[in-house]
Amino acid sequence: MAVRIGFIGTGGIATAHLVRLHGLADVEVVGVADVTVDRCEAAVARVNGMVSSRTQAGEPPARLMAPKAFADAAKMISATGPDAVYIAVPPFAHGEPERAVIDAGKHIFVEKPVGLDLKLVRGIEARIKDAGLISGVGYQSRCSDAVAGAKEALAGRTIGLIQGNYFGALPGSPWWRVQARSGGQMIEQATHTADLMRYLAGEVATVYAAAATRLVGDAEGLDIFDVNTVTMKFRDGTVGTLSNSCGLHFQGGPGWFHGVTAFTRGLAVNVWLNQATYWRQGIEEIRTAQLDPMREQDRIFVEAVATGDPSGIRSDYTNGVRSLQVTLAVEESARSGRPVDL
Repeated sequence: MAVRIGFIGTGGIATAHLVRLHGLADVEVVGVADVTVDRCEAAVARVNGMVSSRTQAGEPPARLMAPKAFADAAKMISATGPDAVYIAVPPFAHGEPERAVIDAGKHIFVEKPVGLDLKLVRGIEARIKDAGLISGVGYQSRCSDAVAGAKEALAGRTIGLIQGNYFGALPGSPWWRVQARSGGQMIEQATHTADLMRYLAGEVATVYAAAATRLVGDAEGLDIFDVNTVTMKFRDGTVGTLSNSCGLHFQGGPGWFHGVTAFTRGLAVNVWLNQATYWRQGIEEIRTAQLDPMREQDRIFVEAVATGDPSGIRSDYTNGVRSLQVTLAVEESARSGRPVDL
């Protein structure tokens, strides 16, 4: 029997999940919800266009997605009866969607960051646990086989220093450049880097950040930092730094603009979603990922829902709360000028 999936939010990240879920066997997307039905229908049309374009000449027509569209999340859930619901909304919109899913007793997958308010997300975390629901959060780096190889290579070694970065251009969405709606780049984007650093080096104990708005402050409506660097002390003594900027005025760029590098005695590893580079005594080795990390993340979540066994999930809601706590602490430190203990 197919696992039935619903969606709340139909933007770009939702489209990425929808395409991958549609390609999995025994998955049916039964309903989508957004602020208007038109947005839902446009998202489904985008996905079906992408699916159709990948059909090779001579093959039978692609199976197209046909979920019901709603302008109300609770109505979508009650009308379509999903087994699990994906929530892919902007950071400021979290809270009500999660409550609708939990109240309906459905398993839940939330795109990062899980929110902007620690009290709110801890309340949601408690409700998920009390209801015995399976949860996932969209930190797909944890499902990369390149990352898995790096984590295995680092196991048992003492990490002295771990460095992360997330550099890119200013996104076009107006809400993204407003602190109260996105949380800023550290919370909305560089959370991927912070989470990967946690995955490789363990929990963070203290952060001390410096940030400013120096590169794109003339962008309309912008009130977020566009450059940031934070020093981290991990619980096991590892020292870390994380730098990010949304002030690069071009799209794309070489892979090192996003990445994490861990330094141990005799081995250094740089890794991101699709590639890991190893340095041992002057010898460089590059290993390329063989799996699509987001597809693998979706496959693992669907399998957990189908079997009732969440043990394979790499990032549950509790992990999402922990990564949010780190990035909120970075933001607090940058604004106060003082270290923040977690």
